[in-house]
Amino acid sequence: MSYYPLLLVALFVNLSNGATINNATALKYAETPHIATRPEVKIVGGNVTDIKDVPYQVSIKDGNGQHFCGGTIISEYTILTAAHCIVGTSKVLYVVAGSSKMNGGKLNRVTLAVVHIGYNNSTMENDIAVLRVQKSLQLDGITRKSLPLANFEPKPGTMCTISGWGSTYFDPGHAMGTELIEKTQVPIYDRTVCVKRLDIPSDQICAGFEQGGHDSCQGDSGGPLECGGYITGVVSWGLGCGEPNLPGAYASVAYHREWILRHINSSLPSASITIQTSFILMFTIITTMCNVFRI
Repeated sequence: MSYYPLLLVALFVNLSNGATINNATALKYAETPHIATRPEVKIVGGNVTDIKDVPYQVSIKDGNGQHFCGGTIISEYTILTAAHCIVGTSKVLYVVAGSSKMNGGKLNRVTLAVVHIGYNNSTMENDIAVLRVQKSLQLDGITRKSLPLANFEPKPGTMCTISGWGSTYFDPGHAMGTELIEKTQVPIYDRTVCVKRLDIPSDQICAGFEQGGHDSCQGDSGGPLECGGYITGVVSWGLGCGEPNLPGAYASVAYHREWILRHINSSLPSASITIQTSFILMFTIITTMCNVFRI
């Protein structure tokens, strides 16, 4: 596994001031469906449902109001999603909650994005991020509901729900999302087997059937893996969608629980962000100088 310098991923991004994280590597959302090092984000085998059945699901949209990733409500102002949905994306982001339609609902601007500082887009380690929105999500328990964070990883075979507006088939560059939200169920995969088949990092879990046929797909990234009423995983990556013997990979919420809790109500002023980013930059420069001059 390779690791990138700390500078590549800033800890805090203040989107209300138009800041963003830049990364030249192709990432896995709807607009860029192919990635050279880890093929495809990855609802296949699902059925049209109603947002009342998955009221914790949200759509994350770019500055033009176009859906490209999913997310999960974890508090009145906070969304859990994947780091690869945020890094290098639009300077303006919105969240839509409470709508079954991809193009329905009201836009709620993202004012702060917190990306895990250890995110690595080659290994997909720490593929997790927290968003804070400008207005209350007005949780009503019917079409908008927050999910509690899982504190343990389910046993293999546990049935879980995945949902989203992503493609129902795998076709990089041509796959289309669905206008109405869909959902399906997948079992938690044996971790030892998944490591052999996907080489997942230690902070990820897998879900899917041995015979395939049910999976998340392009446009579902960042969305929920819900198990027993808890948000258990965040859609991260996979090899194709719904292929036999190739489950989907999800960032483990139990693994990242403490990190998520620390940032669940983040609302740092831009000055703090500048100081934090400046510190990272200064640290990187000093480290580089020490290496060059062998101090």
